[in-house]
Amino acid sequence: MAAFSLWFSKAPVLLLYLRLFNVQRWMRYSCRIVLVLSAIGLFASLIPPLVQCRPRDKPHTALKWKRCGKANLDAGVTSGTVSVATDLVIMFLPLRSIMNLNLSTRRKVGILIVFCSGIL
Repeated sequence: MAAFSLWFSKAPVLLLYLRLFNVQRWMRYSCRIVLVLSAIGLFASLIPPLVQCRPRDKPHTALKWKRCGKANLDAGVTSGTVSVATDLVIMFLPLRSIMNLNLSTRRKVGILIVFCSGIL
């Protein structure tokens, strides 16, 4: 469930970027690529636990539990890595567009602070 919730929490932000910065072609492609790659990465992290942790298999041995635990650990590390990478891309993606806006420096800095509040 964690991979689904991670992806469904990041997808709305990227879809918002698509709507806000739709004029720029590179931004449209970047948002779509990040959506697809994060979905592939997060949902692929679900495969090892599904393969290794089948509860209906008999007998339940210590080796089976060890493999299941390692599969869950690997899935957690993979989904965490993909999630952090996606968060960084989401944070830095709009910066170039904001810097090219025709606004005063004070307003640009204010908008940058709002978009970079994801650091916290």
